[in-house]
Amino acid sequence: MKALVSYPDLCTGCRLCELACAFRVGKTMHPARSRITVVKWEDTGFYLPFTCLQCEKPACASACPVEAITRREDTGAMVVDAERCIGCGMCQVSCPFGAACVDRGTRVASKCDLCDGSPRCAEICPASAIRYQDEQEAAAHRRRSQVARALSHPEIFPGGEAR
Repeated sequence: MKALVSYPDLCTGCRLCELACAFRVGKTMHPARSRITVVKWEDTGFYLPFTCLQCEKPACASACPVEAITRREDTGAMVVDAERCIGCGMCQVSCPFGAACVDRGTRVASKCDLCDGSPRCAEICPASAIRYQDEQEAAAHRRRSQVARALSHPEIFPGGEAR
């Protein structure tokens, strides 16, 4: 199985991922329709492409009163059945990461569905800051990133250095 992984250190904040996603989802180039968001800290120049984490035990699916959010077996993505969704917003309220919403135009829950196993955001990213990669490789990346981040705080690890 594959996972969508962000590499914030490579992200330039260009937001092409948002446009590609918005076009795929709603045939518009409006970032508000995108299922991925680039969170920006302008003062530090830090950009974080963020989307649904496809949680193992997704709160959005548990909160849905009509069971409109289910996992696709082939991609592992949590997907919304638009015919079943009643637009109540319980998925939006329950997601601890803010990755689900109700589309204002369609009144249907909206979240990343991994583009049926070929995420446009990862394909279009010119800096390879978003990658669709093997879960084990993604987990190794997360571990390395967390260690590097921890070592960059001398108040926590005196003498530690990211390598």
